[in-house]
Amino acid sequence: MMATVRGGLLMAIILLILGCSSADNGAEKQISDHKAVILSHTDSGGNFELQPGRTLKITLEENPTTGYRWQIAESDDMILKLLNRKYERADAEPGKLGVGGMVTFEFEAAGKGIAELKMVYIRATADSDTAGQFSVAIEVK
Repeated sequence: MMATVRGGLLMAIILLILGCSSADNGAEKQISDHKAVILSHTDSGGNFELQPGRTLKITLEENPTTGYRWQIAESDDMILKLLNRKYERADAEPGKLGVGGMVTFEFEAAGKGIAELKMVYIRATADSDTAGQFSVAIEVK
């Protein structure tokens, strides 16, 4: 009888471990399915694939104190929908001027197709030269 109780207890523990393991793996998969694809200046010129609903984040160096900012020059809003543009100043000593930082553009893969995303680093004035470029091709499947 003691062996039957031990066997039943051992089986319950094994099922509990397997159940927890399966639940954990499912949760990890769900989280990884919703992670953003993150690109930086080194990815310029590349081709990337996204699933509908996934997020694309592009993070680039920017220093608005110089008058230069990243702007979207070309995109297809039906394929890549801009959700957010967020600038974060780099850490610096208090009162220090002219400190740059990083800007992050967040897009949602809104529709299927291929979008050419081109960005320029330019001053807001009409006669300004482009100081930088970033471009990628995004295919939403």
